[in-house]
Amino acid sequence: MHEFDYRPAERSNLGAGATVLLLMPEDRRPEVVTGDERPSFVGELRSGAGIPYSVKTKDGQPFAAVVAETVERDLEAAGFRVVVDPGPAGLNLPARLHKSEARRALAVTIREFHSDTYIEPTVTWELVATVFDEHGSVVASDTRTGEMELPGSFWNPKKAAARQVPPFFYRLVHELVAGNPIIVDALKG
Repeated sequence: MHEFDYRPAERSNLGAGATVLLLMPEDRRPEVVTGDERPSFVGELRSGAGIPYSVKTKDGQPFAAVVAETVERDLEAAGFRVVVDPGPAGLNLPARLHKSEARRALAVTIREFHSDTYIEPTVTWELVATVFDEHGSVVASDTRTGEMELPGSFWNPKKAAARQVPPFFYRLVHELVAGNPIIVDALKG
């Protein structure tokens, strides 16, 4: 199990004065969409024979909720005021923006994210950030995708993955959102 509890190390006033409506991330990972894995799925830990066992979030919450909480904390650390909305992007977005007093909405889509650990965890990801204006039109979008092997442990791969995957995930979210000039400029709008 992986424990996620993002605490931003840096703070700035990059987004000072801007309010963002953060929509609930959409989890489109194939194994979750098909029902083969629960929404709390984070990846796999392989036995000595290579048999995969599912790794979930430690508290059992959906991974999309982990993404939402991480994005919220990252934006707040960058000086944005964040209003969280549990709904998807498409439903009456202009009215929801008006009600939240935000000029921009942010949606994050999880197309892929999982770690696969035998000795070293290999993380595969595809995350998309989309910014909408007060009319519900897309004003910016950016995607981060890749695969990377993280340091592991022959003696305790489970512990190594639990130590490596969450901080790596936080870096990915920061690079996608608050550390991404395309998204930040659109959010400041």
